[in-house]
Amino acid sequence: MGTRDYQLALKKAKAMALRWKAEFSRLREQPYSDPLSPDRLYEESLTAYLAGPNEVAAEDKTLEERQAALKQEALALQQEIDRRELESYDRLPPDLKARLDALEDARRSLRGQVPKNAEAYEPNFGTLGESWLEYWEKMARSAGRSTQTAQQYAPAIRLFADFIGPKTMRQITREDVSYYVDILQTFDRNWGRSRGVSQLNFWDLKTRFAHAENRLTDRVVRQHLRILSTIWTWADGQGLCASHNPFHGFLSHFHNAGLPQLAWRDQDIATLLSPPPASLALHGAIILALFSGLRAMEIAALRWQDLQWVDDTPVLHIRSLKPKAHERIVPLHPRLQWLWEQASRQKQDALIWPEFSGKGAVLSKTFGGHKRGRGFVSRQRSFQSFRKTVTEALQKQHISSDEIRYILGLSPQSLGAGLSSMPPLPLARCHETIQAIDYPDIDPACFRPKLG
Repeated sequence: MGTRDYQLALKKAKAMALRWKAEFSRLREQPYSDPLSPDRLYEESLTAYLAGPNEVAAEDKTLEERQAALKQEALALQQEIDRRELESYDRLPPDLKARLDALEDARRSLRGQVPKNAEAYEPNFGTLGESWLEYWEKMARSAGRSTQTAQQYAPAIRLFADFIGPKTMRQITREDVSYYVDILQTFDRNWGRSRGVSQLNFWDLKTRFAHAENRLTDRVVRQHLRILSTIWTWADGQGLCASHNPFHGFLSHFHNAGLPQLAWRDQDIATLLSPPPASLALHGAIILALFSGLRAMEIAALRWQDLQWVDDTPVLHIRSLKPKAHERIVPLHPRLQWLWEQASRQKQDALIWPEFSGKGAVLSKTFGGHKRGRGFVSRQRSFQSFRKTVTEALQKQHISSDEIRYILGLSPQSLGAGLSSMPPLPLARCHETIQAIDYPDIDPACFRPKLG
């Protein structure tokens, strides 16, 4: 194929087959409709047109010879258009339109101009992921290595492909990855062993396995992200990416996978809150976490309508991110009275802190920048660690483990995703439990945010 580059040789081989199929169809005077998707057909047609009629010696051909070959291709395509009696470009079938666009871009390339149709035919992530996996397996075989690892790669590719849909690699953003990570890290760690999961798409899997008690470990989440990041790097080498790697920052977040989260100590909390964070939203979210034990994703998704008055008690109704069986009522701690005071002046269906876009990963990332600015670099202390802090504060007050787990939205015994063996905690007792959270060695002024 005139090259030592395996990927280029593979493209040329496919392009050669495509050219001869089209040529035989023309000689038989039969319309040729290629079974390939338009993006694959465009790519292989472009490779064929740039290579010229003799692909093996294409690099030795002069510019004039290649331009003459393109004129012949244009004539052949025009004859096929006339034969099908297609009057306008808009009425062309996808396969013929892809070949015509490839021909136009081949002409522009030979003139030294930038192709104008390429981005429209870039493969979506699912197609690109399959191509990368095929490439990886062939390279592994040629090096004499086992290809069994591909069985671990395939689920990660399929999950993200289902999640991201028709988007190309160029269109994937950090916000997309943030939302994906928010959901993925709540999956039951045994989801892949369940019967019939290969037939379910990502959103069906989310309904069945997300927000489980026994969740995926950070190590597994990092492995998923590492595979996706590798595919991005491979695609970037082919000019299919527009910006920096959107997976990279999340890989760093899960770097110390498997290390236990540690509670924030009183002196650490004082350092985090004095002086107050520059972000009013972050300041409020930290205080709420310290006096409720809510998860980052639960705080980020809170709306003003979730602040309610039940039996003469101001409460938070936690419902948006958990299955019905895990909904819970969390009374407001007296230190959170400022939150209730603002509620009546707000649009009820609005997010309390829109700065986090309703995503826990955005809140966690914002907090990560703040804590590093205050000198805390260990990944064992994160926003999630506030739940550990609340747990220890309640244990000091001799609150039972079942009551603590209810407040935190956990169940003492998991009976499957979304099921709990513990009945709801009575509101009066729940209120007493929340009021037991106390940090007597911290200046109370730290817990009063500036109201915007």
